[in-house]
Amino acid sequence: MSRRLGAWIAVVALASTALLVGAISLCQIDPRVEIPRVPNGLWLGILFWIILTIAGSSLAVRIPGGGYVDVGFAPIVAAMSLGGPAVAAWTALLGATQWRELRGQVPWYGVLANHASIAGPAVFSAYVLNLAPSRSIPLVDLAATVGAACIFFSLNILVTATFMSVRGGGPVWKLVRSDAGAYVNMLALAPVAWLMAQMYVSA
Repeated sequence: MSRRLGAWIAVVALASTALLVGAISLCQIDPRVEIPRVPNGLWLGILFWIILTIAGSSLAVRIPGGGYVDVGFAPIVAAMSLGGPAVAAWTALLGATQWRELRGQVPWYGVLANHASIAGPAVFSAYVLNLAPSRSIPLVDLAATVGAACIFFSLNILVTATFMSVRGGGPVWKLVRSDAGAYVNMLALAPVAWLMAQMYVSA
């Protein structure tokens, strides 16, 4: 790992940590994430979304054209829609864990970069989503969730492209443009995430 790459990873990790600490310590958890009528239903609800995200992060879906979609983004968006920034923080931070990380196939700085590039954008997007008015109206909530997902995906791709540019030397804009197909595929998961959240609440 070069010093420049290490510096970029450190900057993103520190920024993500600040967002995570702020969300966990300052933001109230929306009770909609709670599993009703069971002991510790709030924490079990958060754990449910973390486990769902871990499963999704380990199972990339191949689509026509040879691309892949990381379906782990959908539970993160659903969790931020239900529980707010604090739940988005826990879900993104822990749920982004991949099996190859647990097997030691990714160096420590790669694990740090991966989690920071997901958790930070997720929490920031959850803050933005919290600012949306009239979310009790389903169509407004859907539009706000899709908008927050767009911010989440955009920031994640931008941070990832920056890491790749620093490591490999290519221009950031070219790397972002090369990820356009993946961006569209991830954005298509946003309405699915919203539906997941609605089904969770009504179950």
